[in-house]
Amino acid sequence: MDKPKFLHIKKKSDISNKIDPCIVCETNLYYDEQSSKRIGVIEKNGDIESWKCPSCGTEFDLDDNILFIYGSDEISGLAWKQKMQD
Repeated sequence: MDKPKFLHIKKKSDISNKIDPCIVCETNLYYDEQSSKRIGVIEKNGDIESWKCPSCGTEFDLDDNILFIYGSDEISGLAWKQKMQD
C-alpha cells in the first residue's frame, strides 16, 4: 500500500510570510487564508461583537478598536508596558 499523502497540511514556511499583527503586542495573528488566531467573544445572544488577542488578552471590537487592555497586574498588561517603553 502507498503512504497517504497529506497535501492539505501546510508547512510553517508557507504561512509565515503573511502578517496580521496585534496592535498592542504585535503578535502575528495570521493563521491561513480562512483562519485567524483571534479569539472571538460570543455574547449571550450568540453574536460575535468583539475579539481578543491570544497573546496579550487585549479585547477589540470588530473594527479593531481597543475595548479593554488588561491592567499592569496581569501578565498581559506587561506587553502594553513594554510596548510603551520602546
